[in-house]
Amino acid sequence: MSDDKITLDKLLSLINVMDRYNPDEKQELRNNCEYAIQQFGENWIDNKDSRKHPLWGFFGMSPGISELGELGLALKNLQSKEHFSDLLDRLRSSDNFNGAYYEIIVGYWLLKSGISFEYLKPKKKEKSPDIKLKSSQRDLILEITTKEYSEDYLKTYQNWRKISNLLMLNSSGLRCEKSPAIIITLHY
Repeated sequence: MSDDKITLDKLLSLINVMDRYNPDEKQELRNNCEYAIQQFGENWIDNKDSRKHPLWGFFGMSPGISELGELGLALKNLQSKEHFSDLLDRLRSSDNFNGAYYEIIVGYWLLKSGISFEYLKPKKKEKSPDIKLKSSQRDLILEITTKEYSEDYLKTYQNWRKISNLLMLNSSGLRCEKSPAIIITLHY
């Protein structure tokens, strides 16, 4: 009789065959994935109700495992940001996962680029901006939205360029790519 119980080792076993990582990088990826999963609570993997959560979509394919590792690293590095606990609560919610996930990823990109920012406290039952960038010229308020594909890629790119120019990002900094479509709206 086989053991059909889902374990963390089974979920992360794909890391062992990911050739693009050396052994140290595989261990770091595993640690980051484990950290991300731990943020959903003890016994989350064993909870049958958790199987409906979008996080389960990260398992079983190497891009998903890599993204889960990036999420874990982002969670580790952003946990001291103001209002981060609100964001983490939203991440744990199936209904709010996608928005919170991309706000965390954009925040992590900003952090890695050395850009000063803060998460804004979300307004209850009302759409509100997500991130405030601090610039010597002026503060910028960002709203992070996701779509399958940007309906107006030119406008998205123009907003991205405005943000980049205001923050004087270099070419090794943030990039606006067509996929995934993370729509960043600049509020003046």
